[in-house]
Amino acid sequence: RAGCLLDAAEGQNTADWNLLRGKVYMEQGKFREAPRCLHLAEQENPKETAPLLERCYRELEDFKQAYHYACKQR
Repeated sequence: RAGCLLDAAEGQNTADWNLLRGKVYMEQGKFREAPRCLHLAEQENPKETAPLLERCYRELEDFKQAYHYACKQR
């Protein structure tokens, strides 16, 4: 339901919208879709997106990218 509300909301080009949409994708188990949104939010929210991207890439078994985002959290 949250995804539908976000898709109907204005401001879909903002970092905040992309961060929220990425989180919704993750909660839905859609780990292939989440990184697209999270990467768009990454520049403005690096501390918040890094752990989310790490989790997405771990779920997708892309351990090189997961390691990359794990290192960004230090």
